[in-house]
Amino acid sequence: MREVAPLASDSPWPFLRAVHYFADAQPINFWENADLSRLTTHFRQIRADGFNAVILVVPWRGFQPALSGGTDCLDQWRLDRLTRVLDAARDQGLYCILRVGFPWSGCPISEGTYEERILGLFGSRTIRSAWFAYLEALAAATEGAEHLLFAFFSWEDLPSLRHRMIYADAERRAELAAYLGYDRYLAARGHRPAGPLRIPLPSDEDYPHFNAFVNQLQNTLLDDSRRRWPKLSMQLRPDFEQVTFGGKPAYIENDLRLSDPLLRVGYFFHYMNARNEGETLTAGAALANLGIVLDRVTDDGRANNHFLDQFVFLDESPQFPHWPRIEAAELGHFLLQAAAVLEQRSRGYGLWAYFDYVDNHLYNARFLRRFEGWQTRGEIALEPTGTDGFAAVLAPGARLAQCMVPELAGNASYLYENVTFSAHCGQACEVAFAVNGVEEARGAGPAGTLTVALDPARHRGGEEIEFSLQNVGSHPVALTDLRLWGFEMRLHLRDECGRPGRLHREITAMNRR
Repeated sequence: MREVAPLASDSPWPFLRAVHYFADAQPINFWENADLSRLTTHFRQIRADGFNAVILVVPWRGFQPALSGGTDCLDQWRLDRLTRVLDAARDQGLYCILRVGFPWSGCPISEGTYEERILGLFGSRTIRSAWFAYLEALAAATEGAEHLLFAFFSWEDLPSLRHRMIYADAERRAELAAYLGYDRYLAARGHRPAGPLRIPLPSDEDYPHFNAFVNQLQNTLLDDSRRRWPKLSMQLRPDFEQVTFGGKPAYIENDLRLSDPLLRVGYFFHYMNARNEGETLTAGAALANLGIVLDRVTDDGRANNHFLDQFVFLDESPQFPHWPRIEAAELGHFLLQAAAVLEQRSRGYGLWAYFDYVDNHLYNARFLRRFEGWQTRGEIALEPTGTDGFAAVLAPGARLAQCMVPELAGNASYLYENVTFSAHCGQACEVAFAVNGVEEARGAGPAGTLTVALDPARHRGGEEIEFSLQNVGSHPVALTDLRLWGFEMRLHLRDECGRPGRLHREITAMNRR
C-alpha cells in the first residue's frame, strides 16, 4: 500500500494533477454501469501516467434517491461502491476529489426530476433540508478517508436557474420569481422591473439583476453547505455570461469569490477569450488566453487558492464546431508551458476523462442492480459474469425494455448522425430492436460482441422513448455490457481499451514537468 500524507489544516496542499475517473462507463451512469474489477490496474496506470489524484462524480439523485430520512439517506449500495473506489485510490497513492452536486442520473427510483431538485434547493425547505442531509451523510461516510481532499458542486449542476429558463413561458417565469425569491430580492434593493415581475430572459434589460441574484443564491448555498461539510467548495464561473441587449452582444461577469480564504474551483476551456469562429490557435495565443483567465480568477496573482477541475484544451463535441482548435503540432508546447503557469497560479488541474468513452444511454447496463430500470417480458434470468455484474439470459421471445429521455441520458442527442447498439453475448444470437414498440433493426452474430447500427432519427430530441430488445432466435442468449450511443467522448489520452491515445505523450509530459 502506498502512503498518502493527510493534509493538516496548516499544511500546504499538494499540487494536484488530476483526472476524472469513469472506468469503462460515463458520468451519468458510472456507479450503475462501471466494471470496478480492474480498479487496481487502472489506478496504477493513472499513477504511472503522472497523475496524483482522481475526481469522482457523485450524482445527487443517484446517491440520495429519497428526499426524506435525515442523514440516514444515502443509497447504501452506491455508498459501498464509492468506498471501494476510495479505498483502491488510497492503496495506489492517489488523492481523491468528489463532485457531489451532479443532478443528472438515470436512477428510476429517485424522487424529483433534476429540475425539481435544483429549483427546490432555493424554493423548497424540504428539498434544501434533503441536500444538507445528503452532505452530512457523505461527510460522515468519508470521514476516515484522509486522502479525500475536498468535494465541490458546480454552477453547471444548477442549469434550471439560468439556462433552462428560456424554455419556460411567461406565466411559469412569474411563478418562479416568487418561488425562488427573486421578487423579494428586487424589493429589498428598491428595483422595479421594466415590465411584469418574472424571471427575465437573457435579452431583457433586467437580466443583469437576475444574474446577480443567481450568484447570490449560489454563494448562500455554498456558505450554508460548508457548515454541514467544511471540505465543500464550488466550481465558479470564470467566463462571462453572454447576452444580447438591443441586438448587440454584452457580457456579464460572475462572482469569483476572490476574498474566500478556502479553496475555489474553476475551469479553463480553449474557447475562452477566442473568436470562436472555428479558428486554429497557436500555442502562444492559447497560453495568452489562459493567462487572461488566470489573471481574473487569481485577482492578478493575489488569490491563487483555486483548482481547475476541468482544464480543457480539446473538445470534439458535435455541438461546438465553432470552438477553436489549438494547432496539433503545438499542443505539446502549450501543455508544458501551461503546466508551468498553473503551478505558479493555482493548486492544480484536472482533465475530464482518463479513458475515452461512449456516451451510453442505458442505465444499469451490466445488471449490477438486478433489473432496476428495466421492464421485462418473458423468461429472463440473471447469471454472474465473473467480473462486476450479471448477464441477462433471454429465452426465445423474451424482451428487455428501458424508458429514457435521450437528451438527459446522453450528450447532444439532437445532433446524432449515427446511433449504435453493442453488447457482449455469450452465445450466437439474433436480436430485434424497437423504439416505442416499432421494430427498427435486427442484429445477429456469433458469441462475442454484437454491434448493430440503428436509425439516429429515432433517438434524438427531448421526448421520452422506450428502447427495447427481444430475442428472436430459437435458443437462449446471454447479454451484458449493453450500450446505446451516438457520441464518443475522446480526450485521446487513453482509448476505451486503455491503449495510449495520440495525445498520451503530450499529456504525460505535462504531468511530469
